[in-house]
This record gives sequence, C-alpha cells and structure tokens, in this order.
Amino acid sequence: MIKKDSSVAANNLRKIWDSRKSEIGITQTEAAKKLGWTQGALAQYLNNITELNPPAVIKLANFLGVDPKEIDPSANFTDYPQYLAFPTSRTSKITLDLSRKWKAREHDDGSITLTPAKK
Repeated sequence: MIKKDSSVAANNLRKIWDSRKSEIGITQTEAAKKLGWTQGALAQYLNNITELNPPAVIKLANFLGVDPKEIDPSANFTDYPQYLAFPTSRTSKITLDLSRKWKAREHDDGSITLTPAKK
C-alpha cells in the first residue's frame, strides 16, 4: 500500500516525466533500459504503484536532469551517501564522501558510475 505522502513525489515525477520525455525524445521502454529497470518498474513509479525511495528518486532525477527535491521535496537524501544527486544549477554543490574508496566505471553513453570499492 502506498503512503499518502508519496503521492506528492509520484505526481511531481509524472509532471516532470511528461515534460521531459518529449524534450529528450524517449519512451518508457528506452528510459527503463538506460536506468537498468524494466518498463513495468518505471511505469509503477510513474503511476504511484511502487513507492519512490530516495535511491530511485536520485536515479530518476539524474536521468531527467532535475534536482531530486523537485521530485520529492520531503526526502532526506543524506541517509543515502552512496548515491550522488547531481545538481542542475551552477550555484549548487556536490558532496562526495572522500573517506571511502570509489571505483569508477564509464559507460558507452558517457555516464560514469561510482561504486564503493571492495575492501
């Protein structure tokens, strides 16, 4: 069962998705593939069937080129330091926990994934 508060994030995500999908010329199926999800999983987030958790919000925000707070204004993203939210304005900052070792992997689309290095 979806919490009532999650409908705000789902509604925001739907509005952003509806606006951005035509701008970037992408379908749910194509977006889901790039996100590493199924089309059904993406549709469940968009239709408020599956609750948006902070890692999903951050992943979607990065993909759609928006600040995660535009999707979920109430989320506390500091609980998820292993996920980076890249800001969209030049005045924003990125914080990365440099006390950890990170492994970078470059993808064919030019994106880079950082994962904590194994000890």
